[in-house]
Amino acid sequence: MRAYRLIFATLLVACLSGPTAAWAQSSSQRVDAAIMAVDEARRELQSAQNNPGPDDWVIVGGGRRVPSPAYQAKLEALEAKVKRAEAALEEAKRAAL
Repeated sequence: MRAYRLIFATLLVACLSGPTAAWAQSSSQRVDAAIMAVDEARRELQSAQNNPGPDDWVIVGGGRRVPSPAYQAKLEALEAKVKRAEAALEEAKRAAL
């Protein structure tokens, strides 16, 4: 019985501090948070694009530089993060109307 109470209390805390807590925010706070998320995602992408590491580029025939597969995957993941953040912002704006 005691273990069930502990599990229930843990789940209750997780629910109250997780996604449910976001709905307690006002619509303007959700829009502001979404704007900050978009800005952060864009900064991360720009930083990755402007500051590649030494292993992010490979030299192929003729001395041509191309992005490494890992770097390309990183950039694609960051671009997807920006798109998700922008979609969340649009959704927050629509909900705020």
